[in-house]
Amino acid sequence: MKGRNPKIGLRPFSVCKTVDYWVLTQNIFAKADIARDSGDEKMEKAYLDDIIQMYAWRNDDIREIAEWLDRRYLNKYIDKMQKEVRSTVIEKTRL
Repeated sequence: MKGRNPKIGLRPFSVCKTVDYWVLTQNIFAKADIARDSGDEKMEKAYLDDIIQMYAWRNDDIREIAEWLDRRYLNKYIDKMQKEVRSTVIEKTRL
């Protein structure tokens, strides 16, 4: 049949490979959760670092993570500032 997709298992980014990768990642997350719950911050960090290394093994990937963390920090700070300003405006309006 013309235009038919090849078998899923033969594609480089197949559903099966994606599921395998997802299961592997979830197993590592579970180990990190267990380490966290037992108070072992060093092992939790090591497991989380393993996950990061799975996805970020090039400098471009690491830079993207660093930029995301920076934006997240700034967004949290801006959200906190907005709440404080809004609260102050409300207080002054009620006086």
